[in-house]
Amino acid sequence: MSFSQKIDLHSHWFSPRVTQLLLDKQKGIRFLRTKDKIWLDRQSNDALPHFFELGPQWFDIQLRIEHLQQHQIQRQLISWPTTLDIDVYISKDESISLSQTYNDDLAELIQQHPNQFSGLAYLSTSNLDHAQFELNRAHKTLGLFGGVLPIGVLSTSASAQQLKDLFHTANALKSHIYLHAGFGHSNIHNQIYLEHSGQISKETHLLNTSYVFASTVFTLLFTDFLDAYPDVTIQIAMLGGAAAFSLLIEQFRTKPERYGEHENYQRRLKQLYFDTGASGDGTIAIETLAKIVGTEQIVFGTDYAPVPSVQPIIQNIENTHLTLEQKQQIYFHNANHLFKDKGLSNHLKIA
Repeated sequence: MSFSQKIDLHSHWFSPRVTQLLLDKQKGIRFLRTKDKIWLDRQSNDALPHFFELGPQWFDIQLRIEHLQQHQIQRQLISWPTTLDIDVYISKDESISLSQTYNDDLAELIQQHPNQFSGLAYLSTSNLDHAQFELNRAHKTLGLFGGVLPIGVLSTSASAQQLKDLFHTANALKSHIYLHAGFGHSNIHNQIYLEHSGQISKETHLLNTSYVFASTVFTLLFTDFLDAYPDVTIQIAMLGGAAAFSLLIEQFRTKPERYGEHENYQRRLKQLYFDTGASGDGTIAIETLAKIVGTEQIVFGTDYAPVPSVQPIIQNIENTHLTLEQKQQIYFHNANHLFKDKGLSNHLKIA
């Protein structure tokens, strides 16, 4: 039996107005409706389907609430799905309009269900000035407590430097920044792009994704980028790419004569959280990351919406050899501590 209290920090949603905006588009990346189904026309030829089906869980809030109640999830954090690369393939003007609309709608949803949902702002990667504006608005007006960015934007030191102003704002606001799968707009240079010709296999796509995630984790832990932003917390989806980076961390930490002392590693690590959503749901991956970085840095995430049920990840956590106390940390206590640290406990029922 799983721990009864859970906080899910990895889920996605499309709001009614954003859905209509994307249905109204006549070209480019957009939504298409066929009978009773909605599809995302990704305009892309890679390991994900060109036409990506969006099931009812993407849109139906009552369906979502009932599912969360069924699995004893007290609160769910909702964010924009950067994996689908919508922000990459729309214009700057579209990105501004779409992000403002989504953030307004997400704030309204949270106002309607303040004890069930929390939210992070959609931050444009084609217009970083507007991303700063939206992050400020998220905190000061909308009741959101941070923003979501695609993992690729911090995949190298050079790409990360282009986000210094945004992170300066985030630090002043004590933001929670969520790094989710995907790439930023091409305006952000020096992101790690893995070149390929034609369609790639799902296996290659997984390897590529894990490499980008691992590179970002190394940017955060083994460069000084994060040092200027001590009040920012960063959540990294999918255990940082199926926890593939963790065995490399072990090498770095156990061979200082070869890789250096990395005296700031522990301090930087305390700013990072790794969630169990999507390819972070593997039982062995969870156990491995727990051994190397500790369960204090792992949070429960389900990737609800791309996946229609939270049950598989709950079962995978239950199948680990972690202690009951460690599982409770992952399911609830780490996220609960994060919310309190962000000053949300006064108006959210999280404990």
